[in-house]
Amino acid sequence: MQKKVLYHILILFVFLFMGSTNKTYGQQISQVSNEDLKAKIYPSEIKDGYFFVTIPEATEISDLDIKIVNLIGNNVEFTIEKMIDGRFRIELSNMSSGIYIVRLTKGRKQSTQRIIVRAN
Repeated sequence: MQKKVLYHILILFVFLFMGSTNKTYGQQISQVSNEDLKAKIYPSEIKDGYFFVTIPEATEISDLDIKIVNLIGNNVEFTIEKMIDGRFRIELSNMSSGIYIVRLTKGRKQSTQRIIVRAN
């Protein structure tokens, strides 16, 4: 009987501790997300070696800081081209299959998104 009571107290303590940690963490996240860059990356699964970025607030390539890294944290080389319709076309050369992180920054606003590359 004592083991059962101790087990329930332990479970209650863990849930209380995790709840308070998540609250603080969630508040920190919401403060950061006030500066989100409204960027759309598509397609999220890349087969042809390129993807598109649409950002309503960016009109020129020079307005953006774009970084693409693999899961190890190594920077990935790419080329960028502005399309007529306001989109940006980003071409990845000689990419191996895997998951990559795209970080777009314009001033103080930032967007971080994941893409999947499927090499042919």
